[in-house]
Amino acid sequence: MLNQFHRSLVRDGKIVWEVFGKRGSYDAPNNVVRVEEPDLTVNQKNGDTIKLTAGRADLSLSGTELSTADLFDRIVVVYKGETTVKAERATYNKATGQIDIPVPVELDSPMFNLKGNKLTALTEPQEVSISGGVHSVIKPRVR
Repeated sequence: MLNQFHRSLVRDGKIVWEVFGKRGSYDAPNNVVRVEEPDLTVNQKNGDTIKLTAGRADLSLSGTELSTADLFDRIVVVYKGETTVKAERATYNKATGQIDIPVPVELDSPMFNLKGNKLTALTEPQEVSISGGVHSVIKPRVR
């Protein structure tokens, strides 16, 4: 158990990703890291930034690389500083590039607000599908 958990990946002198947490523990036999109150920042190659916070994250590793992430409680993802996703449960699989949110979810951006019972997203291509009880609001363009 580590208080004030911190891990990062630096490539070519730049932070690729960085995670802080209130506490972290490592389950060596299963190669899983459990982080309480994670605060993650991912800096993509194109300069876009993704920020994520949650109540808890279980990170499965393959060697030192992330293979899957299970997120729980008060999940907030902010993409490019303007698009926000909120939910209570999410799973990310690096091998497939798929994000699954099997619970009610809200996606809010400057152009629209979407709510639904389930979200599935692919990181490449950047596609998001929301289903079940979908409610959408298209916002007027702000000048």
